[in-house]
Amino acid sequence: MQCGMKMLWVLAALVVLAECGQNYPQKSCMFGKATVADGEVAMSVPEKCMSLVCQAGTVVEKMTGEINDTGCCLDGDNIIYPPSFRAPHCIPVTCTNGSWVPENFIDPCCGRCEIYGYSHITTLDGFRYDWHGFCNYTLVTLAAVDNTSSAAVFAEMTRVGPRATVFGSVTFHNDPHTIINVTRDADNKVSEQIDINGESMTVPRTGAHVVYSSAGRHNVLAFWQKDCLVLLGHTLITLRYCPSHMDIWIPRELSGDVDGICGHFNYNATDDFTAATGKILPLEPFPVNFPEMHWRAPDQRIAPCNDPMITTSICNGTTGDKCLLSGEALQDFQRACMDSLTRLSPQQPRVVDYYLAPCVADLSLASQRDVNFTVSLSAFIVEVLKMYRNITVQHYEDHRVTPVLMDPSMSSLRTTSPLPASRSLRTTTTLPQRCPPGSPPRSPSKRTSPAQSSS
Repeated sequence: MQCGMKMLWVLAALVVLAECGQNYPQKSCMFGKATVADGEVAMSVPEKCMSLVCQAGTVVEKMTGEINDTGCCLDGDNIIYPPSFRAPHCIPVTCTNGSWVPENFIDPCCGRCEIYGYSHITTLDGFRYDWHGFCNYTLVTLAAVDNTSSAAVFAEMTRVGPRATVFGSVTFHNDPHTIINVTRDADNKVSEQIDINGESMTVPRTGAHVVYSSAGRHNVLAFWQKDCLVLLGHTLITLRYCPSHMDIWIPRELSGDVDGICGHFNYNATDDFTAATGKILPLEPFPVNFPEMHWRAPDQRIAPCNDPMITTSICNGTTGDKCLLSGEALQDFQRACMDSLTRLSPQQPRVVDYYLAPCVADLSLASQRDVNFTVSLSAFIVEVLKMYRNITVQHYEDHRVTPVLMDPSMSSLRTTSPLPASRSLRTTTTLPQRCPPGSPPRSPSKRTSPAQSSS
């Protein structure tokens, strides 16, 4: 009976241990000359799919994947992932032979913010508007969870003439310890040098690479798509930064958690002009106050941008684009843009319609010398049309690699055809038909999405 009672006591103790988890004191480990905290990785050997982990004062081996697996991959936190593991970014990456390989695929369920030309913006839910401010703005920001700093993307707008602006340098705020700045050079080419926490890193033209600094590895993956630099953050925010445009993709898991001048992401454009306070403002194709009064970034370099009562966009007005030409000149630009875009996309009239109004607006600015250029007007018009050629080709390639889940002629275009002189308002957005039904947003601390490396 005593033995039986003793066995019951042991079993009860095991149950308590199982319910309470580790009951041993937290003890760090010595690994070489370094001290490793309990539960942290001391060393990773991805070639062998093995990690050395500190456990209660002892460094122990931990294997990943199946028996005899080799060629695992590391993320920025030195966590190992097994071969064929697929990280669910909007541009997915897969662990292949020890390297993270980006797929030729864009998840159609992701919301896409597109910014191109002279400050034309399409929100994550598909509403389109123009903004010619010259401050630093919050493009997207992820709701903070558990008092942690939120992930965000900021962009500084730069004047290229008396009135016209373009988006210049972009700051990718992945976490409080990973702040990346990307820029273009004087020739409008994306720089291979990125700034990570004040230090320089060159992103190689081939392969996908974890971002690193003197502090170590960071949970952001960087790679090139032709002339565009792509950053994948650990919160699943994807940035593609190109010579004449940029895109931000947000996965459906973050629906309801993202705000900024790219809109309140929830597959419904009616509340895209949501302020940081939560107030919903009226949608306008040429807003006066939405970006300026509600989404200026905390850090500003220009004095007027620190005054919340000053609006910096000269062209914007609630009734239309104040910088747009009228009459015969406007018709000439409409014909020029229509001819150029039609040659590029002869079988895609809705793509032509999508970019027609922005193209005409940009040529209007150029013809009024609202854009500084040193060549003749006719030569610069050709340059503007070339810019739209690059944007349209990129759009076509995105369309080609994305499964068609909606109208086959439209794919990810969620907008009505724009009018050349005053764009029509778009106030509803639909989730692609084959996307999974909605689910509550998850907190960043619970996401299982590494930003990965190739080394």
